[in-house]
Amino acid sequence: FIHTIFQDSEGFVWIGTETGLDRYDGVSVQSYARRFHMPLKGAVQSIAESAPGRLVLGTSWGAFCYNVRTNHIQPFDFGVQGIDVRAVAVDKNGLLYFGTDKGLYRMNKSNESGIKRLPVRIAAYPVVVFVKNNEEQVFAVGEHTLMRLSPGGFMPEALQIPAIKSAVFSDGRIYLGTIAGLYSFDIK
Repeated sequence: FIHTIFQDSEGFVWIGTETGLDRYDGVSVQSYARRFHMPLKGAVQSIAESAPGRLVLGTSWGAFCYNVRTNHIQPFDFGVQGIDVRAVAVDKNGLLYFGTDKGLYRMNKSNESGIKRLPVRIAAYPVVVFVKNNEEQVFAVGEHTLMRLSPGGFMPEALQIPAIKSAVFSDGRIYLGTIAGLYSFDIK
């Protein structure tokens, strides 16, 4: 079962599955689930790249930073048990965003020592997906909410539409896939 597909800056395609992480190199698919020194817990639901060779993985059991070059994986500590990280995003300034079942979290750009810092919860509503526009601004999309995260703000826009399940940015608009059809939101 495939939850997400992501292409990194080197052109590799990463596949988040129910049982772990796979990589497609243009020729074959390799499973990474058994390569880690510690087990990757939960289904991989989202993938982002915080720097070349460094993936952020959102899973049903939390979030992990994976250094592809050293094959080192390390969990993020949210300070709460049983957090479901459904979406991850990195903005143009290197801020990491985590969309979880317990709300929206933000963390400064990760490095080897910085991963031990706790992500900070900035909103209580659960996030379904993140969307980036052409200027690399990040928007958090909840079931009935849209919020521009970068730059500034954090003022949620309540949307009076059916439950949102997916979203994509195109031509200055965010298209929202809902349980009742497709909606369009002009970000201006």
